[in-house]
Parts: sequence; C-alpha cells; structure tokens
Amino acid sequence: MAMAGTNIFRKSSLYVIKLFIAYTFAIFLSQTAMAAKKSKEMSVVVGNVSAESEPEESLEVDNSGYEHELKACQQELALLESSVPDKYQSFKTKYDRLMSDISGYASIRSGIRPQLQRSMDSLWQFRTYRLCAEINLTLLQGLSEDAAGDGK
Repeated sequence: MAMAGTNIFRKSSLYVIKLFIAYTFAIFLSQTAMAAKKSKEMSVVVGNVSAESEPEESLEVDNSGYEHELKACQQELALLESSVPDKYQSFKTKYDRLMSDISGYASIRSGIRPQLQRSMDSLWQFRTYRLCAEINLTLLQGLSEDAAGDGK
C-alpha cells in the first residue's frame, strides 16, 4: 500500500519538474528569439547612422491550454472538499490568494514591456501549474487512501 502512495508522489513530482523545465525552456527560447529579433531589427541606415526603435509587438497569447488546465484544477479543488476535507481549506486559501495575485498582475500587465509580460505570464502560469499539481497529488493520495481503506 505504501508503494502506491510513493508511486503517485513520484509521478506528481515528475509532473512538477517537467512543468518547471518546460517553462524555463520556454522563457529561454523567448529570450533568445527576442535577442535575435532585436539584433535583426536594429539596423544602421546608411548616411543617417541611426538605429530603428523597437517595433510594437503582438501580445496576443494562446491561453486555451492554460484555461483548460485551470478549469481542471478548479474541479479537482472542489473534489478535495469531499475526499480530503482536512486539506481542502488550506488549498482553497492558496488558490484564492493566487487568483487574487494574478488579477492584480492582470490589471497592470498592459503597462509593462512585452518581454517582461511574457516572462511574468510564464511565471504566473508556472505558479498556477505548481499549485494545481499539489492539489492533484493531494487528491490522488486521498482517493488512493480511501480505496485502500475500503478493502480492509
């Protein structure tokens, strides 16, 4: 029985680690792409010796995967209330605080540089995924303990 809980913990830990690596890599790629784009766009005009200013960038982001993950997280949090009630309130408080912080960031997001927006968006997504992974792990552990308890 202890093996099942350890296995779930390992899978969830690996999930969090994979998310962290993926977001770190995404930030690295966006920084590299920005540097390449900036060096390409910074050109010297012959006879005028002036550099072009950084052009406006499209800030549209595809959040469909993030929104789907957020809905799944909300559902898992709701399931915690009935399956692991002693841990529900703690996670509910963390979740509400995170959503409040994200809302605060969203209110100032349009006033910051595009490069910083991408970095901060990734940071908030990572924090959300990390909390959701913790919720998922707690739910899986609670459900597996319930299943193990029914067989006794």
